[in-house]
Amino acid sequence: MKSSRKTPESDPIVVRQGSVTATIYPTVNRIYRVDPATGQRQLKREHPQFTLVYWHSSKRVRKKFTALEEARAEANLAVVKLANGESEILKLTGLTALITSKPTNGIPRPTSTSVSRITSLP
Repeated sequence: MKSSRKTPESDPIVVRQGSVTATIYPTVNRIYRVDPATGQRQLKREHPQFTLVYWHSSKRVRKKFTALEEARAEANLAVVKLANGESEILKLTGLTALITSKPTNGIPRPTSTSVSRITSLP
């Protein structure tokens, strides 16, 4: 017998910037285990989470977060970047995004070897 799905506690949150939208859905992460005696799946735990959904380059992007604040921050970042046409920055992460997004003001940008030296420091 299937377990009945709970309805979300709140409606989806829509973040807009111009014609670009991102939606945050409240979801539930269900963790199951197999009962060794019966061999049946049993619900062990449920964790609330938030799924951010938006379209990037004709592909649907879904990211999951445990906190609504994190999901909102990522949604705002994605919507603003897509609205400004900066879709390539969404593919970068961490130090690479920091280096490429900061203006240099005449200072030469670090090369890939200097970046690898920075990341390999203890």
